[in-house]
Amino acid sequence: MKKITVLAAALAMVFAGSFAFAEKYVSANDLTKQVLTSDISTEDGFVIHATDAKNVEIQENDSNASPASVGDETFSMRIKLGGAGNLVERSVSIKGKKGQKLTVYARSTGDQDRTVNILDGEGNVVGTGPAPNKTAALGKTEVKLPADGEFYACSAKSGIYIFEMILE
Repeated sequence: MKKITVLAAALAMVFAGSFAFAEKYVSANDLTKQVLTSDISTEDGFVIHATDAKNVEIQENDSNASPASVGDETFSMRIKLGGAGNLVERSVSIKGKKGQKLTVYARSTGDQDRTVNILDGEGNVVGTGPAPNKTAALGKTEVKLPADGEFYACSAKSGIYIFEMILE
Protein backbone atom coordinates (compact mmCIF):
# COMPACT_ATOMS: atom_id res chain seq x y z
CA MET A 1 0.00 0.00 0.00
CA LYS A 2 2.92 2.35 0.73
CA LYS A 3 4.23 1.90 -2.85
CA ILE A 4 0.90 2.99 -4.31
CA THR A 5 0.75 6.07 -2.07
CA VAL A 6 4.34 7.05 -2.93
CA LEU A 7 3.68 6.49 -6.65
CA ALA A 8 0.47 8.56 -6.53
CA ALA A 9 2.27 11.39 -4.73
CA ALA A 10 5.12 11.33 -7.26
CA LEU A 11 2.70 11.43 -10.21
CA ALA A 12 0.79 14.30 -8.62
CA MET A 13 4.02 16.33 -8.32
CA VAL A 14 5.00 15.59 -11.93
CA PHE A 15 1.61 16.61 -13.31
CA ALA A 16 1.38 19.68 -11.09
CA GLY A 17 4.74 20.83 -12.47
CA SER A 18 3.68 20.32 -16.06
CA PHE A 19 0.53 22.38 -15.59
CA ALA A 20 2.59 25.27 -14.21
CA PHE A 21 4.10 25.69 -17.68
CA ALA A 22 1.20 24.64 -19.90
CA GLU A 23 1.62 25.42 -23.58
CA LYS A 24 -0.06 28.53 -24.97
CA TYR A 25 -0.22 29.46 -28.63
CA VAL A 26 -1.72 31.74 -31.21
CA SER A 27 -2.22 30.43 -34.74
CA ALA A 28 -3.17 32.76 -37.59
CA ASN A 29 -5.58 30.01 -38.70
CA ASP A 30 -7.67 30.69 -35.59
CA LEU A 31 -8.05 34.40 -36.33
CA THR A 32 -10.62 36.27 -38.40
CA LYS A 33 -9.61 38.23 -41.50
CA GLN A 34 -9.51 41.93 -40.53
CA VAL A 35 -7.44 45.10 -40.30
CA LEU A 36 -6.52 45.97 -36.71
CA THR A 37 -6.10 49.59 -35.63
CA SER A 38 -5.97 48.82 -31.90
CA ASP A 39 -4.81 45.97 -29.67
CA ILE A 40 -6.72 42.69 -29.54
CA SER A 41 -6.23 39.76 -27.15
CA THR A 42 -6.44 36.13 -28.17
CA GLU A 43 -7.79 33.18 -26.22
CA ASP A 44 -4.42 32.13 -24.77
CA GLY A 45 -3.34 35.62 -23.66
CA PHE A 46 -1.39 36.75 -26.71
CA VAL A 47 -1.95 40.41 -27.64
CA ILE A 48 -1.64 41.74 -31.18
CA HIS A 49 -0.53 45.39 -30.99
CA ALA A 50 -1.74 47.85 -33.64
CA THR A 51 -2.52 51.55 -33.94
CA ASP A 52 -4.41 53.72 -36.43
CA ALA A 53 -1.11 54.86 -37.94
CA LYS A 54 0.54 51.41 -37.93
CA ASN A 55 -2.14 48.79 -38.39
CA VAL A 56 -1.79 45.01 -38.44
CA GLU A 57 -3.69 42.86 -40.90
CA ILE A 58 -5.00 39.34 -40.41
CA GLN A 59 -5.18 38.07 -43.99
CA GLU A 60 -5.39 34.97 -46.13
CA ASN A 61 -2.07 33.41 -47.04
CA ASP A 62 -1.05 34.29 -50.60
CA SER A 63 -1.55 31.34 -52.93
CA ASN A 64 1.48 32.55 -54.95
CA ALA A 65 3.81 32.19 -51.95
CA SER A 66 5.40 28.93 -50.86
CA PRO A 67 3.08 26.80 -48.75
CA ALA A 68 3.28 27.79 -45.10
CA SER A 69 3.28 24.82 -42.77
CA VAL A 70 4.62 23.55 -39.48
CA GLY A 71 4.43 19.81 -38.97
CA ASP A 72 1.05 18.73 -40.29
CA GLU A 73 -0.57 22.18 -39.96
CA THR A 74 -0.82 24.24 -43.14
CA PHE A 75 -1.60 27.91 -42.65
CA SER A 76 -4.34 29.50 -44.71
CA MET A 77 -4.12 32.74 -42.67
CA ARG A 78 -1.27 34.99 -41.52
CA ILE A 79 -0.66 38.03 -39.31
CA LYS A 80 0.91 40.81 -41.38
CA LEU A 81 3.18 43.18 -39.47
CA GLY A 82 3.70 45.81 -42.16
CA GLY A 83 7.01 47.17 -40.92
CA ALA A 84 9.36 47.36 -37.97
CA GLY A 85 7.59 46.93 -34.64
CA ASN A 86 7.96 47.80 -30.99
CA LEU A 87 6.08 47.47 -27.68
CA VAL A 88 2.98 49.37 -28.85
CA GLU A 89 2.61 48.69 -32.57
CA ARG A 90 3.19 45.98 -35.16
CA SER A 91 3.99 43.28 -32.61
CA VAL A 92 2.52 40.25 -30.85
CA SER A 93 3.14 39.82 -27.12
CA ILE A 94 2.69 37.23 -24.38
CA LYS A 95 3.45 37.15 -20.66
CA GLY A 96 5.93 34.43 -19.79
CA LYS A 97 8.07 33.04 -17.00
CA LYS A 98 11.83 32.73 -16.81
CA GLY A 99 12.98 29.55 -18.55
CA GLN A 100 9.93 29.12 -20.79
CA LYS A 101 10.55 28.77 -24.51
CA LEU A 102 8.93 31.17 -26.98
CA THR A 103 8.77 29.95 -30.59
CA VAL A 104 7.77 32.14 -33.55
CA TYR A 105 7.14 30.90 -37.11
CA ALA A 106 7.51 33.77 -39.58
CA ARG A 107 8.28 34.76 -43.15
CA SER A 108 9.24 38.04 -44.86
CA THR A 109 6.54 39.96 -46.74
CA GLY A 110 9.05 40.56 -49.53
CA ASP A 111 11.77 39.00 -51.63
CA GLN A 112 14.50 39.65 -49.06
CA ASP A 113 15.18 37.74 -45.84
CA ARG A 114 14.32 39.67 -42.68
CA THR A 115 14.82 39.31 -38.94
CA VAL A 116 12.34 38.58 -36.15
CA ASN A 117 13.18 40.38 -32.91
CA ILE A 118 12.02 39.19 -29.50
CA LEU A 119 11.86 42.17 -27.13
CA ASP A 120 11.47 42.27 -23.35
CA GLY A 121 9.11 44.71 -21.62
CA GLU A 122 11.78 47.43 -21.73
CA GLY A 123 12.23 47.13 -25.51
CA ASN A 124 15.58 45.32 -25.29
CA VAL A 125 16.27 42.61 -27.88
CA VAL A 126 16.56 39.26 -26.04
CA GLY A 127 16.58 37.06 -29.14
CA THR A 128 16.44 37.09 -32.92
CA GLY A 129 15.58 34.67 -35.67
CA PRO A 130 14.89 34.33 -39.37
CA ALA A 131 11.97 35.55 -41.46
CA PRO A 132 13.04 34.10 -44.83
CA ASN A 133 11.89 35.60 -48.13
CA LYS A 134 8.30 34.95 -49.20
CA THR A 135 9.22 31.99 -51.43
CA ALA A 136 11.10 30.08 -48.71
CA ALA A 137 9.93 27.79 -45.92
CA LEU A 138 8.88 29.43 -42.67
CA GLY A 139 11.62 30.61 -40.35
CA LYS A 140 11.67 29.38 -36.76
CA THR A 141 12.80 31.59 -33.89
CA GLU A 142 13.25 30.01 -30.46
CA VAL A 143 14.11 32.01 -27.37
CA LYS A 144 14.44 30.84 -23.78
CA LEU A 145 12.89 33.65 -21.72
CA PRO A 146 15.53 35.29 -19.50
CA ALA A 147 13.09 36.56 -16.85
CA ASP A 148 9.41 36.79 -15.95
CA GLY A 149 7.55 39.44 -17.93
CA GLU A 150 5.95 40.37 -21.22
CA PHE A 151 7.77 39.55 -24.45
CA TYR A 152 7.10 40.89 -27.94
CA ALA A 153 7.72 39.43 -31.40
CA CYS A 154 8.17 41.99 -34.17
CA SER A 155 10.21 42.74 -37.25
CA ALA A 156 13.62 44.33 -36.86
CA LYS A 157 13.07 46.18 -40.15
CA SER A 158 10.34 46.02 -42.81
CA GLY A 159 7.34 43.71 -42.99
CA ILE A 160 6.98 40.12 -41.84
CA TYR A 161 4.16 37.62 -41.52
CA ILE A 162 3.70 35.69 -38.29
CA PHE A 163 1.93 32.38 -38.72
CA GLU A 164 2.16 30.94 -35.21
CA MET A 165 3.64 31.66 -31.79
CA ILE A 166 4.00 29.08 -29.03
CA LEU A 167 4.93 29.56 -25.38
CA GLU A 168 5.92 26.43 -23.48
